[in-house]
Amino acid sequence: MFHASRSLAVICSLVIGSLVSIPTLGLTEEKEAPAVKLDVKAEGVKRFVANQGQIGYTNTRVFYTLEKERAVVMVLIDNKNEKFPMSGKIYQFASDVTAEDLAKWLNNQHSDGLYPEIPEPVATIDLPAKSITLVSSKKGKPAQAPLGSYDQYEVAFKVEEVNTKSGIVLAGFTDAAAVYIMVPQ
Repeated sequence: MFHASRSLAVICSLVIGSLVSIPTLGLTEEKEAPAVKLDVKAEGVKRFVANQGQIGYTNTRVFYTLEKERAVVMVLIDNKNEKFPMSGKIYQFASDVTAEDLAKWLNNQHSDGLYPEIPEPVATIDLPAKSITLVSSKKGKPAQAPLGSYDQYEVAFKVEEVNTKSGIVLAGFTDAAAVYIMVPQ
């Protein structure tokens, strides 16, 4: 009995001693990750608009690829009605992802998944709904697709600066894209 209680006392002192020593090792210090600034209007950012599928027009998605930051910003403009509801996301990729990897990932987001092995984002951040607003819409020329006729609109939008909890800062910007709404038959 004496040996068991003495062993227990030794184990407890080791555990308590190791817990007490943790702060001296600096393991409890939290260091802030440096902020990553995403500016879709910066030089070298690739912009791509996807708004067509095999059978007609779809929601409009505007992709901004920031290769150096290994990020893609996407703004989605719904094509169900003339209110043009919008949403957006930031996709952040690992530091070993190449520009070619990002291009393949982007291709698979709007096409038939041509590339089977693409990187997955390490983080996907939804932009706050209030950060994306409709600036204007102007009706343009009608368009035809296999499933019917569409009205084409030039839709201008504004994205306010977004500071995310993960330290990513999306600079505010304005842009415009074509959106196609199906004409009722």
